[in-house]
Amino acid sequence: MIGAVELSGVGIKISTFILDLSGGNLIMTLVLVGLASFVLGMGLDSIPVYVTLATLMAPALIQLGVSEMAAHLFVVYWGLASFFTPPLCIAVFVAMSISGSKLWETGWEAVKLGIAAFIIPFAFVLSPGLLLQGSAAQVAWAIGTALVGAILIACGIRGYALTPLGSLQRIAAGAGGLLLIGPGIYPPLIGIALAVIGVMPWGSVLRVRRKLAG
Repeated sequence: MIGAVELSGVGIKISTFILDLSGGNLIMTLVLVGLASFVLGMGLDSIPVYVTLATLMAPALIQLGVSEMAAHLFVVYWGLASFFTPPLCIAVFVAMSISGSKLWETGWEAVKLGIAAFIIPFAFVLSPGLLLQGSAAQVAWAIGTALVGAILIACGIRGYALTPLGSLQRIAAGAGGLLLIGPGIYPPLIGIALAVIGVMPWGSVLRVRRKLAG
């Protein structure tokens, strides 16, 4: 299969088409490559998914300066996401046979639990420190912020962080988690501020203030 793709030039043509469609914009290219990898990975096992996507999709990212490791991890994560994402969610069908639940009910719950599979690939590309590339401080900062960000995203989706969260708190926690996973210094700092707003048990704080005032 790899030989056929290389001899026919399909891999180069697909990469060129994606780059032309995105105008060379990295974020747009990541989105297009992610969606294409998701569709191409439907119904395939892990090894065929990687072989196919490494040949067809990864070159588009590498041409934009993304490291080979980050590019390959990006496409394989998105390709394997079809395992738990409806409608062709192989792992969900296995879970349904055990639990007796319904397809879309179980599928969307699986998407909530595996939401990091859609987000972490972007972090691999935008934050090389997660792949242990860079100084020790950069690696520690990238890993620490990504870990906290993943927890906050989970809190926002599940609506619970030590105490139940309201709608606005869930939005703030989710947005803060996304920013914490982002690159650089300032987005994570903004994410920390949003996280404090989202996770802080404001009801308990108000009760304490009333007691102190009384």
